[in-house]
Amino acid sequence: MDELFETFDAAGTPTGLVPRPAVHARGLWHRAVHVWLFAPDGRVWVQQRGPDKDINAGCWDVSVGEHLQPGETYAEAAHRGLREELGLEGLALEALGDVRRAVLDRPEQGIHDHELQQAWRAVYAGAEPPAPAADEVADLRLLAPAELHAWLETAPEDFTPGLRQDVADLGLLDAAA
Repeated sequence: MDELFETFDAAGTPTGLVPRPAVHARGLWHRAVHVWLFAPDGRVWVQQRGPDKDINAGCWDVSVGEHLQPGETYAEAAHRGLREELGLEGLALEALGDVRRAVLDRPEQGIHDHELQQAWRAVYAGAEPPAPAADEVADLRLLAPAELHAWLETAPEDFTPGLRQDVADLGLLDAAA
């Protein structure tokens, strides 16, 4: 059975539950979170999306990306994503600005992704690297912001539109530019 997303009109008023494929095909507004996970020294974890993901398979992405489940808050989804994708619990979250509208359409793929999105920052100081879920994450890398910035400059197609938009909107790599 398809995952159901809460959908919204342009004003942010709930319009009902719709199956995930229809949400992305029709460009319906839905909620999502991005979590940027940093090491204490300022390096950032990026994940390579698994090969079986329906959108952006194999691309490098933010540390955690989640769609909200019906009734879930943005913070709850961020914590769930950290747990499900990276095996991490109990990290403090810092909101990176307010909820923003992200339109990440890829019509050549039949994708019209319109998200009400909240980005978060968390710091992980564990001795062991995060333990990514094999069905979600193909690879995980810890990069200095300058390394990520250089990679984005030379091969932007390696990254999801969401990661590229976050970097542009949130100034996460400004010191590395």
